Amino acid sequence: MARNLRGFLLGVYSLLLCPLILQGTATDSPRIDVSQASQDAVTALPGAYYHGRINSTTTPEEFRHQGRSSHTASSSWVDDLGKRFEFASGRRALSSPSDTNIALINATPYRWRRVSIHQYQMVYWDQWPDCINPGESISHAAFGYRGVGQAKDTAGEVVYQIEGTSRTMAFEVQYRMRSSRKLEICVYFEGVLETSTAPRCSFMGLGSSKAPGGVSFILAGYEGNMTSTTGCGCEGCRQDITWMNTLLPQIGHLPLREIIMPRSHHAALSKGVFTSKNVGVGKRNTVTQINGVGEQLRTDRVRVLDTRVLLSRHGEFLEAHGTLFKRQWYGGTGANLEDVVDEVNRFNEENPGELIIWDFYELLYKVNHRATLPDDVDITTISLKQLIGHRKSAVILHFSSKWKDANPETFPPPSQGFTHNGNFPTRTTWSEQYSVEKMSRHQLHELEVHRPRRDATLYDMQWLRTLTSITVVTMPDDFTVIDMGRESMTALRTALWNRLTDRTYPNWLTLDAIDGGELRALAIAMNRCFVARECGDWVKSPR
Repeated sequence: MARNLRGFLLGVYSLLLCPLILQGTATDSPRIDVSQASQDAVTALPGAYYHGRINSTTTPEEFRHQGRSSHTASSSWVDDLGKRFEFASGRRALSSPSDTNIALINATPYRWRRVSIHQYQMVYWDQWPDCINPGESISHAAFGYRGVGQAKDTAGEVVYQIEGTSRTMAFEVQYRMRSSRKLEICVYFEGVLETSTAPRCSFMGLGSSKAPGGVSFILAGYEGNMTSTTGCGCEGCRQDITWMNTLLPQIGHLPLREIIMPRSHHAALSKGVFTSKNVGVGKRNTVTQINGVGEQLRTDRVRVLDTRVLLSRHGEFLEAHGTLFKRQWYGGTGANLEDVVDEVNRFNEENPGELIIWDFYELLYKVNHRATLPDDVDITTISLKQLIGHRKSAVILHFSSKWKDANPETFPPPSQGFTHNGNFPTRTTWSEQYSVEKMSRHQLHELEVHRPRRDATLYDMQWLRTLTSITVVTMPDDFTVIDMGRESMTALRTALWNRLTDRTYPNWLTLDAIDGGELRALAIAMNRCFVARECGDWVKSPR
């Protein structure tokens, strides 16, 4: 009721001030220039504008594809009204189910030039940048329906042509409102553009994650050898579940400490398997993942599983998320570890040739395809090809050294796939920050400190926000840890990507709220560009 009343009052207020608002200019809206964002990538956060205002000169008649918005683009008071409700933190004061963030990541050696643009009932759609340079990631805050016409008519399109290729290649980003509360973001391939994961004339549904979350489209590689967000086209769909095996020709000779792998934080704590153990502990402030472990391995292409184990009073090992306070444990539990073992085994049987690292004992002997590792060797110096060559699967079980110290005589050896920090050294740093801006700034600083070169100790980047004791209790019912993870992912697409080089990058990228298969495209692009150095000279310095 309060939200509806606020919207009504805003409408009345805007009508009364219509003459004043119409006098606003492009310079009234706070923006962040590309050069500034590259110098301080932390400012590249949700809702910020990473490019200057661009005036559209394209008419609706210039659009030839069916399905594009049929209404005339408007520069009415609706567009200017939206400018009045931004504020310095980079978020909108009054968000809507039609608002989202759309990131385009140019992981190619080619410049992308905007060739056409059109919108109806949208705010700021004309601010897509003229060009997106090689290696650059930009994020556009898309503000949709604001109550003038029918919500389902709200739409926007922008087309980018890839310059420097021998044949015409382009893609179109489409925004559609399907109802007052449902939006859809898609990408269409044009010309002869095709990739190993999306055939010619592909259609890619990027999802509908509303602000402060968002979606992304990634294109990596060079003409004749490109990868991208997965799509379906004239030749059907192309799926690539075993992405690590696919990349063996490019990165198989490199050691684990030089390879990038997505890591799922509290991997077995998803919505469907959560149980609260205390009053005040619920899904909103405890659950970290949207999908179960099996779906994370198949769809999201996660390859490092983070698991914290609690032994229940019934003798079950359960995924646990909580804290110990005055000898009392507070938190919630997730999947039974035995079920997780079954999921990992099933995945490896169906998709041979992948490396899975399980980061957390008799129970784990049931895990099949455990890697046979040498003694007295730093496991992170072993090449990927040695582990999963010839389409063989490998599972490495990684523990804190405390496990081995507590059981020095019985801790299983590397020959059975069990490792610890002594023979599988890793380094990580927690930010302990609720603010996405402060977390991003801290994580980027720690990355530069601990990974100054490619062969430094394997680094696990914790791209995670932390709830404070007050926030756990006071956070709104409709705002969750999952929402926090989505907002962090929005920041990652630009703030992190634009700071990475072929010398400084994380090995494990730990995230909450992993969903939609986006990490697959991101992991492949990062490995091809920064690890294998296949995407151009731009990888040598931050963008």
